[in-house]
Amino acid sequence: MLDCCVCSKNERSAMQAQRPGFSQQADRMESPSKGDLCGVGISFRCDDEKRILMVDSLVHGGPASVSGVIMKNDVLVEVAGVDVRRTSVDEIGKLILGPQRSSVKMVFERYGKDPAGRGVSGQRI
Repeated sequence: MLDCCVCSKNERSAMQAQRPGFSQQADRMESPSKGDLCGVGISFRCDDEKRILMVDSLVHGGPASVSGVIMKNDVLVEVAGVDVRRTSVDEIGKLILGPQRSSVKMVFERYGKDPAGRGVSGQRI
């Protein structure tokens, strides 16, 4: 699971431990000013067979939840203009995470229903 909400490093490590082989790199990512990087309030689950990330949950009141566009089971297809299908979880994390209050555009497909995708821009929290 890649957790993209603001949480303590201990909580993030506990969530990462639920998925064998998940890199602990997210705990070490820092911005140039040495501050922690932030996400948009989405927890993903990985479908290893299809090599896709699906929305597992949204942080209530977070940017993704407030957008009203993203739903559980949506498939992440693009982050910041980069097609992320078949991209490693670590690389996707680097694209999603950024400085607090910065924005990132993400495109999702409604799993099995929306091949055109749904774009949403959100501010990192």
